[in-house]
Amino acid sequence: MHKAADGEVLLQDAVRTGENRFTVAARMPRDHFLGHRGTASEGDPLLLAEAVRQTVIYLSHRFYGIPEGHAFILSALDFALDEPLPPGGPDAPPLVLEAACVAAPRGPRRLGATMEAEVHCEGRRIGRAGARWQAVDRRQYATLRLRGGGTTLLPEVASSELTAPHIPYNDAVLADVPGAEGQWQVCLDFGHPVLFDHLSDHIPGMVLLEGFRQAALLTGAGSASASGSGAGSASGGIVGGPLAAAVSFHAFGELTDPPALIVRQNGEEYAGNSATESPGSRATGREHHHFTAVQSGRTIASCTVSVATPLPHGGPAC
Repeated sequence: MHKAADGEVLLQDAVRTGENRFTVAARMPRDHFLGHRGTASEGDPLLLAEAVRQTVIYLSHRFYGIPEGHAFILSALDFALDEPLPPGGPDAPPLVLEAACVAAPRGPRRLGATMEAEVHCEGRRIGRAGARWQAVDRRQYATLRLRGGGTTLLPEVASSELTAPHIPYNDAVLADVPGAEGQWQVCLDFGHPVLFDHLSDHIPGMVLLEGFRQAALLTGAGSASASGSGAGSASGGIVGGPLAAAVSFHAFGELTDPPALIVRQNGEEYAGNSATESPGSRATGREHHHFTAVQSGRTIASCTVSVATPLPHGGPAC
């Protein structure tokens, strides 16, 4: 699963149920992806996103013959919940992903694949998730990195600084850009025990997804759940969080030049035609927020985050 700390591995097991179908169990050892929390009765949906990321790696190794040491390039990841994610914890029931994959071998030991999964908890469907990725050997990966203008790790940054967790650490991945409303600088804390759990030569996709989530909480209905108005407030008082998100990765983010997160559009009322729509979501309104992560003039990722809006008059009557 490409995690250095055992505690960050969410998957428990996976079994093949058909030619390209699998049942995957993921534990939710805590309520939150980072140090912030949702409400006492909700889990953090970014834990589901991380479970999906780990799933595509595990399935590739175990069932599609991808050797250890191959590089994984995640092109897209999305999820949509019919209801808030149940809270995690030591005794929490696992999430179960009923996954269907479409795999397209692209040469010796190279794989391109997509996955669609229904998400269940205690026998009840609570949402869906998906991903698109490829796995390549290190030589092919190096070629792709160089072709895209990639750089290596900063020479002055020792490997130990990128792998050894430190305390205290900051869960806020965004910083305000003075005089630029709706734009934030992405902060990279190489010693963060979750976001930089292991050595990487590029900005991890989950760092960008967390940045998009925090931006949504600062720009729309979700911002009312954060205390204060600065970027740091989105890392502390998260209540609920996104019910759906769809992120596409267009290029590698370089560690030498943190990207700026730009708001493209926000405040759209739920219309039932979003790419992140889930069938059960019609029970409540949603606001969709669209972001891009831009680095050195090029877009490296784009994302739509959907957050719940309050129902009028306090919600439906019993």
